[in-house]
Amino acid sequence: MYTRKVRGENNKPAVYYLASKARHLLKNEEGIELKALNLIYKEKRRTKKFIDHSLNLVDICLFLLSRKEAVEEIKFFTKTTLTGYDYFPKPHPDAYIVVKGKNKTKRYFLDLFDDYTPPFVYRNRVKQYLKYSQEGEWAVNTKNAPFPKILFVCPNESAKKHVYWYGKSVIAKSFEQVKLHVTTIDTIKFANADTKVWQDVEEIED
Repeated sequence: MYTRKVRGENNKPAVYYLASKARHLLKNEEGIELKALNLIYKEKRRTKKFIDHSLNLVDICLFLLSRKEAVEEIKFFTKTTLTGYDYFPKPHPDAYIVVKGKNKTKRYFLDLFDDYTPPFVYRNRVKQYLKYSQEGEWAVNTKNAPFPKILFVCPNESAKKHVYWYGKSVIAKSFEQVKLHVTTIDTIKFANADTKVWQDVEEIED
């Protein structure tokens, strides 16, 4: 994903990926998901949109690691590693995040939206999570663990406000205890230690 020959590209960071031989080297490693490992064969054909999306997920993961408490442990499962979890919402979230503290475990479903995502996609995704919560599949398969909070990472402030007002409206009409939090990818990328990153849709909009 890196070239010195194209002007304008030779000053960008290099992006590397696993080649097909990596499957043979990694397949017997402990904890390796073979379904995920088989996707290595597709890596060479990935689009720029897919690569940018994946890199933004990396930024989100690094941000969460930077904000965790010393006693907390974070597990960050991407969509690829969720292939074996049949009871998760469909389509799978971009990430399922588990934060284990000393006395409490917090869980999150995270969706990362790209530029030019039409408004109906955000609205449909909110409705999908509400329906999933109503069906009770999470509670049945996790022995009534608290329903994960939902994190939407939007590409800009306009999309964030749309999600905020729509989510506030439909969740208020629902009997489900669904918690939705919104932010933008730039807020995550450029946040300092004092920045409030997530906005709960139940809060009053500034």
